[in-house]
Amino acid sequence: MNEFLEVSWDDVTAQVLVRRSSRARRVTLRMTDSGFVITMPQRTPLMIAKGLLSDNQHWIRQHFEKWEAKKSSLPIDQILIHGEPYQVLLTDRRPAMPLNQEAKTVTIPVQDHTLARKVLRQILRRYAAEIIPVWVARESARTGLMPNKVIVRDQKTKWGSCSTNRTLSLNWRIVMAPQNVADYLIVHELAHLIHMNHSKEFWALVERHCPDYRRLDRWLTTEGWRLMMSFSREP
Repeated sequence: MNEFLEVSWDDVTAQVLVRRSSRARRVTLRMTDSGFVITMPQRTPLMIAKGLLSDNQHWIRQHFEKWEAKKSSLPIDQILIHGEPYQVLLTDRRPAMPLNQEAKTVTIPVQDHTLARKVLRQILRRYAAEIIPVWVARESARTGLMPNKVIVRDQKTKWGSCSTNRTLSLNWRIVMAPQNVADYLIVHELAHLIHMNHSKEFWALVERHCPDYRRLDRWLTTEGWRLMMSFSREP
């Protein structure tokens, strides 16, 4: 999986994707359409990336404000849910069913694009809070790995975590990923109920319940960062 760092000032927090590449010869920081990206050689310590962010905070702040303004003004035509494109519809009436999985639409009762993005985030988070515990219950029954509690959170740099008191915390954005990727993430965290590490025994347990985990983990590495950086700023 990719790594993420954060840069904060005032009441703003910007996410930064850290990509390790065998082809990279130096550490670089750039702004893309999806946000900030640091690219660095495979074995470069993460502290180097943190130092780069610290040295460039003024540049980051300037570019982040421009990026946020541009992003907020763009029309929202589609959003991924379960890895599938859903059409986003703006209306002046309150919809009976904001999220329609049969029609693959999300209907938002606003006309302003900036406000629509905030409402869309709220709809997705409510849906995530309802459906993710259902997915965890299903995977728990299938694997026999039972947490004490499930929390759906707005984690900025992690897909999920498992505490020593057997509480699973999962990122609401996994509702945007394909279902098999979401299931893998849940199995991954459930496996931490037995192994609070990433040892060989941990990965063997993951593979027992999710034989295709390597391919799904690669998907997270190549594509998951786009979801992680979606709606990156709390409205």
